[in-house]
Amino acid sequence: MQSSFNLIDMMELLKKSWRFCLSVSIVAAMAASIIILFMKPQYKSSVTLLAGNPLLSDKARLFNQQIKDLYTDFGNGDDLDRIQAFAEMNSTLENVINKNLELFVYYKSIDTNAISVIKSMRKDITYIKTEKDQLIISCELTDKILAAKIVNDIAEEAELQAQHLIQKNKQLVIQKLDSTAIALKENYGNLEKNSSSTDPAKKRLIAAEQATIINQIDQIQKTNQEYKLALATQPNFIQVMEKGVPAFEISWPNKPLIIAVAAILGFVFSALLVVNKNKSEQ
Repeated sequence: MQSSFNLIDMMELLKKSWRFCLSVSIVAAMAASIIILFMKPQYKSSVTLLAGNPLLSDKARLFNQQIKDLYTDFGNGDDLDRIQAFAEMNSTLENVINKNLELFVYYKSIDTNAISVIKSMRKDITYIKTEKDQLIISCELTDKILAAKIVNDIAEEAELQAQHLIQKNKQLVIQKLDSTAIALKENYGNLEKNSSSTDPAKKRLIAAEQATIINQIDQIQKTNQEYKLALATQPNFIQVMEKGVPAFEISWPNKPLIIAVAAILGFVFSALLVVNKNKSEQ
């Protein structure tokens, strides 16, 4: 059975009922405006980060001092994943909370345990990697000053966490080099005790082994010094391109958008009421 109701009939029906549809649309817009008055405005602050390149800088220093300037001071897009990983760590966010104790009040924490605040704070923080190899960390709160402090503190704490890990790895390498050098020196001393042999062939073999050990010790000491220099002059893991500042405008609610959407929905709802009423009468 073909329906006798078509688009032309619907348009004619809406023309006759335009006053009702307009009234409902206005009422919906007014209701949205009243609701917005009771909503707390939120402000978004963001910090823009670039990846530093400490690893390439260290390799250039370790293997060829003359070509170190050929390496860029910045990392690539893959390094942003590491930065975000450090920024999202519980220890990073816990340090941020301990630097901003007012967060316990903001998130209405019943105790002084930072872990209870981290879960709530994560919902207000976003991480966006752009096509320009940038990482944007944003925080949206009702306190615009606190939002700016949080994103800046996250960037600072992520840098400290990364530096600590990099330095820890270098210190482990230095310790291993020192222990290897000590073992080689002990081996050299043992060979020295056996160098009193009257066998010429054995003496030549011992002398060759001692020369090899001396060469290895020299290489280890050189590498050790390079690692100590790299440890003392560690470049930044994160480059802050733009610091977070308190927002000048409200990020939410978007009053014009919400009112417009409410008005449109009110009109659509009223139109559906008119159409359904007409169908029932028919």
